[in-house]
Amino acid sequence: MLSENRKTIIWVIAFTFFGLVLRLINLGIEPFWGDEISSVNISRHFSTVTELLQYSGEVDFNPPLYFLLLRSWIHWFGEGQFAVRSLSLIFGAALIPVMYVLAKFFFESSKTAYIAAFLTAVMPMLIEFSQEARTYIMVCFCAAVGMLALWQYLKERENKYLLIYTLANIAGLYFSYSYLFFAVALASWWVLEIIFFQQNKSRQAFFFFLAHAAMVFGFAFWLDSFLLKIFLGNEILFGLARSIDASRSSIFFESVSDNLIWVNKFPHNDDRLIVIVKLFFKIAIVFGIVGVFRKMSASMDRERIRSLLFLTWLLVVPLIIFFFSPHSFPYAPIYYRHVIFVVLPLVLLISFVVSNLSLKQGFVLFTILIASLVPSISAVVGNDGLWDHYFKMREAAIYINEHHKTGDLVIVPADVMRSSLAYYLKPEITPITFFPLNYYGLDIWNTRETFGLVEGEYPTRAGTENFSLIPKKLDNLASLYKPKRIWLYEFDYHTRPMVREWFEEREWRHIFKAIDPVFRLDLYAQEQTHALQR
Repeated sequence: MLSENRKTIIWVIAFTFFGLVLRLINLGIEPFWGDEISSVNISRHFSTVTELLQYSGEVDFNPPLYFLLLRSWIHWFGEGQFAVRSLSLIFGAALIPVMYVLAKFFFESSKTAYIAAFLTAVMPMLIEFSQEARTYIMVCFCAAVGMLALWQYLKERENKYLLIYTLANIAGLYFSYSYLFFAVALASWWVLEIIFFQQNKSRQAFFFFLAHAAMVFGFAFWLDSFLLKIFLGNEILFGLARSIDASRSSIFFESVSDNLIWVNKFPHNDDRLIVIVKLFFKIAIVFGIVGVFRKMSASMDRERIRSLLFLTWLLVVPLIIFFFSPHSFPYAPIYYRHVIFVVLPLVLLISFVVSNLSLKQGFVLFTILIASLVPSISAVVGNDGLWDHYFKMREAAIYINEHHKTGDLVIVPADVMRSSLAYYLKPEITPITFFPLNYYGLDIWNTRETFGLVEGEYPTRAGTENFSLIPKKLDNLASLYKPKRIWLYEFDYHTRPMVREWFEEREWRHIFKAIDPVFRLDLYAQEQTHALQR
């Protein structure tokens, strides 16, 4: 017979291995998309760490810790897709045993802990960002360690947990400013603990102050850069003001919470059967919660109530802060990645409910949940390069490389697209940025591999752009570069009609037309030039 500890180790290793296998699917096959290429470019471009820190502090919207880690990672393992993404893969796989430990400490139940580890292995949101060369799964890992350390410190009063809590929070803030949502939730819960649960309030208040003073000191080296990002929003750049509206509709919470469980990469193609299964799970989890509390109402102890309140607090508070944050503007397909850490308390709460129902009821609820997750899991491990225009950059660059002629002009709309497309283009081909309309690349940080301050700021100010100036910008570019042919990449349906009108009015021939919405590449040539040889 296996001992209990050995059995636990085997099961946790099995869950971790299963989660690792899911995360390995298409890891090195799916092409990089723009943000991932930006990560690689920033990490490898600068000759010194000092320059990288300066760039991250002045231009990029992320703190530098991920870039510093990736810089070393690329040095040792190269910049292939598998190599670069494997850094996130390690953090994503390591999260599985951490969640087992979390559940065990919170609920003192192996059954609950096993369920939590398995759900962590299969949750689509956690799989998605374990496969992406960005910082979000690292933020999630720091959140898990932070909540574990705080819970154990409040329970056992051991200073080692206080140190781990402080370091985890500092690391989380250096990975992403969005971690502040979770850090605030943790800190505010500690305040509630001091008020309602602690006996020696003055002593705990002192340690609260000590830990958070250490966090402020640890982040103080980057505080000026953080404040720069905030107050830069008050400045007008190239005639543009920040335009993101932080208010959201009442459906916001339902939409975000749904997507944190079921990452929907096909928002307009939700199968009716899947919608029904999701609805069944929502109904079942409500009945499950009611059933668990009825079953345990007489026997639920104070410690169990505290753990459930703590997890609920960590689930709700970051979402409320996120609601009022500019990050919650749906600027990207998975914009709710900024609260990826909310998945952790959600997994723990679901695991608690499932494990405390009767065997039959728990099996039914768990089965419905897994059935509802299967399509999302299939979507996130699939090769997005087959259908998603964000992952078509390499194909577009290959096509341009094959058919580019001397004197051709390659134009992209804005942001990281220019430097990201350049990653795949031949060295002699340098794309230029179209927006802002009065911007012509005059920026000290604008290089072939890095986007400049204005380019980085533009997505937060795009709503104030005067699109009537598009013809003038095209006139100026044609006058400045005198191209015979112009390539357009990733011009969306908002701007493409106005751009197309400019070419039609000047009798440019539309040689290659975008296959919208999959392959957004156009080529125009002046009438006297020959058509592209196919």
